[in-house]
Amino acid sequence: MNRLRPLPGLRFSEHVIEDRGSLALYFAKTSPSVGIYWIDFADGYSYVGQSVSTRTRLAAHRRRWSDAVTVRFAPCLPEQLDELELAAIQHVQEIRPLRNKLLTNRPGGDRDVNVTISPGSSLALPWERARRGAVTSPPSVAAENTGGQAKFESLLRTDTYELLADATAALIGGAIPSPTESQSFLWSVSALPSTNRAPGWRRLLALSAGRLEILRVFEEVTPSTVLYPSFLNAAPNFSRTTLVHALLRAGLSPQVITTGRYRAVAGVQTVRVPDLATLQKLLSDPDVLDAVYQLVITVMRQGSAPLARFHNQPLAADLLERARQGLVPRFS
Repeated sequence: MNRLRPLPGLRFSEHVIEDRGSLALYFAKTSPSVGIYWIDFADGYSYVGQSVSTRTRLAAHRRRWSDAVTVRFAPCLPEQLDELELAAIQHVQEIRPLRNKLLTNRPGGDRDVNVTISPGSSLALPWERARRGAVTSPPSVAAENTGGQAKFESLLRTDTYELLADATAALIGGAIPSPTESQSFLWSVSALPSTNRAPGWRRLLALSAGRLEILRVFEEVTPSTVLYPSFLNAAPNFSRTTLVHALLRAGLSPQVITTGRYRAVAGVQTVRVPDLATLQKLLSDPDVLDAVYQLVITVMRQGSAPLARFHNQPLAADLLERARQGLVPRFS
């Protein structure tokens, strides 16, 4: 057993597995069980995870994978697990490819990932935003009087719909890969969702990619005014300095950035935007679109389906048409 170069807050012990036996055998029952583990495999890949019962978790991994060659463990406090797991993943992925699908900054590796969206039809999910694919004509929407149509028409009647739609279309055209083809399958948009509704406070729109909300827009009614705050999520590994400069260009303080707590991707940078005009200005900034696209493509490449049952097809069709007509640059 030897010691690795320490990460901040982590001190790993290392065990070389000579007989490919149980991984849990390398940890005594009296050893700490809460912490971060790191497994190397014979094919050059690694896996990093967290557990409050590491012996049990490693035994489960041994049943799944039989080619482990090295196992490492670093104890930590339970409240540190999420933060230190992300730090370990970001460290390991710089030197070895990962089998992790969640939390890694580049799921699926550096190459394009091609996903099948229907029999005989697939699309690419590239890391480079400039190669994301153009907005094509949206399919026609059946004129059925469904709940989705009714919610879309209700949203359409709001005084702020035009500004809301143009800002969201900017995001779709600038930060969603092949948005017409990937809608519902890899991203979804909802109209007037009931989540978190309270007197004077309701959601107007939510756009999600994979299992993660990317944009949430609210209506806040006070005795004296009506406000339209929104929350925009960006990739955790995107340069904070670059993002702050983009916020300053839009007239926002760096204090509007907080760290979101999402299981799908740890450390998401969440920007609170006070009004729709500022949101539209932000989403015309290539740096902001780069930050959002990095998050979108990460969660899409994790292979997780979005909340398709909430996808509002009439709203999506209108937003896609706005993006296609050139109200927003296709490759800004």
